[in-house]
Amino acid sequence: MAFKVFLLFIFLIYFYVSINSQRKIKSTILLTKKQKLINSILVWLIPFIWFFLIKHLIKSDDSIMTRGKRKVLNKKNAEFSGSGSSGVGLEG
Repeated sequence: MAFKVFLLFIFLIYFYVSINSQRKIKSTILLTKKQKLINSILVWLIPFIWFFLIKHLIKSDDSIMTRGKRKVLNKKNAEFSGSGSSGVGLEG
């Protein structure tokens, strides 16, 4: 009985860490869509370890994000996403 409670406790911790990791990966602007997808899969396949390996890569920068920096990052993400879109939007 104690072992089942211990396993349940470990599973709940795993689930909590994985959900929070998933949210942080999806919210970062430093990764492309493909990188976000791959990292999201790996967070669930390699519990606990994967997020701590990439944690420093997606750590938020405390400096202010200027419009120029944001534009460069968005352009980089659009180039590597492979979507082929210009980022301008739909033209009628």
